[in-house]
Amino acid sequence: MTPEMVACLAILAVAIGAFAWDRLPADVIALGVMLAVIATGLLPADKAFAGFSSDTVMMILGLLIMTVGLVQTGVVEITGRFVFEFAGRSQAVFLPIMMVSVAVLSAFMSNTAATAFFVPLVVGYAAKIGVSPARFLLPLAFASILTSSVTLISTSTNLIVSDLLGTYQQPPMGMFELAPVGLPIAVAGILYVWLIGVRLLPQRSNQKAEEKIGERTYQADILIPEESPLIGKSLKEAHLTEDAGMTVVKAIRGSDTLRRAALDELELAAGDELLIEGLRADLLKIKDIKGIDFKADVHPAKPPEKETEKKDKEKDEEEEDEKTIVEGVLLPRSPLIGRSLRSLAFKERYGLEVLAIHRAGSLPSSISSARLRMGDVLLLQGTPQNVKALEQGNLFNIFGSVQEERLNRGHAPLAAAIFALAINRRNDEAGVIARCHAGRRVPHAADALPVSGRRLSPGRVEGVDPHWRAAVVVGAAMEASAPVNTWRNSS
Repeated sequence: MTPEMVACLAILAVAIGAFAWDRLPADVIALGVMLAVIATGLLPADKAFAGFSSDTVMMILGLLIMTVGLVQTGVVEITGRFVFEFAGRSQAVFLPIMMVSVAVLSAFMSNTAATAFFVPLVVGYAAKIGVSPARFLLPLAFASILTSSVTLISTSTNLIVSDLLGTYQQPPMGMFELAPVGLPIAVAGILYVWLIGVRLLPQRSNQKAEEKIGERTYQADILIPEESPLIGKSLKEAHLTEDAGMTVVKAIRGSDTLRRAALDELELAAGDELLIEGLRADLLKIKDIKGIDFKADVHPAKPPEKETEKKDKEKDEEEEDEKTIVEGVLLPRSPLIGRSLRSLAFKERYGLEVLAIHRAGSLPSSISSARLRMGDVLLLQGTPQNVKALEQGNLFNIFGSVQEERLNRGHAPLAAAIFALAINRRNDEAGVIARCHAGRRVPHAADALPVSGRRLSPGRVEGVDPHWRAAVVVGAAMEASAPVNTWRNSS
């Protein structure tokens, strides 16, 4: 055994140990292996980075861009919402439809991204019907995993194997070449989980789903503005019902207050004020609904501006773009305890808008008139500077940003069409499409994208970060393994 072989085996052993230790990110370990191979002279530096330009890495990056497109334009959310509306409150109907839906999506996009996007929807559904989300989350994960061997692009491992076939003068795998083997396995696995596996899950208590996952039920005041397209529609037609994860507690119209049965016959009118209840993620979707606003977001009409006031308006618009949303819990010795938001003139004093409030036990009758209590959790909107000032004043403990990605649903058909075009291509053509997408978008994202893959410009999407790590691992490993392949071929 030559010294080079000993060095290579030592590096390999250290890498395996580091992966098993699981204390360092996989991409960092892979880059370390590549640098070690260069430092020991096993591979020239000019060849070590060649793996990052391989078809496999470009394919992974291209698929990431298309996956982000499907998520950001709402294609995945629309699919999930359709499943929940179709299933109603029947668990027997919901479970198989949910598993099949996530399985189909996972076959053509990152199963990590598909699962991550379905999780809050599933948790919300579990909360609505009053069962533990554990009954659905494990089947969700299995359904996503089982379809990873159905298509070429369902997991990066398939892409690596397909690329390696070319080094042995073999044609690459087709898009659905794995389906004759992978599809029966996926179908059998899903049937087993649905019919048998779900019955083997431990029974959980009927604790609220949102409390188990860390979600909180908030209450918020919302308004129907003038010329809203929702005027004249019922709450169901406006998607302000339990099916959308929201419950209207009461409606205020002038001096009248409507509750319970009266809400079923309510037709929305301009100026209506609604007190709604729901999980944080569901309430924040109000910002995407045209014709309805958080009361805190509505600013009173102002007289025509003078020329000297335009600069102040531009400054306010810049601050509006910088706004973030955070959760803050009222500290025990806060001087705000016992006072209402209206009496505090909270928005004017602290520069922050209170979108919603969570309170353990009894909930307030309205946001602005509620007297604050120790432990109240407020959903606050404002600039980072004002949020920091509030926390430094020992008034609140800020949890951090909970800003949700705004979905661009207008581009959903285009995103779906591009993705459909890509998956209908075979072999090299699929790689060409992916490389084209990556070539157009990745250079612009690179400025805001660290190697660890924590952000994607123009916006970060939860659940797709592992794809960036996979691209780095594959790019580093493909050439780092070259010395082993050379010795094997020479022997």
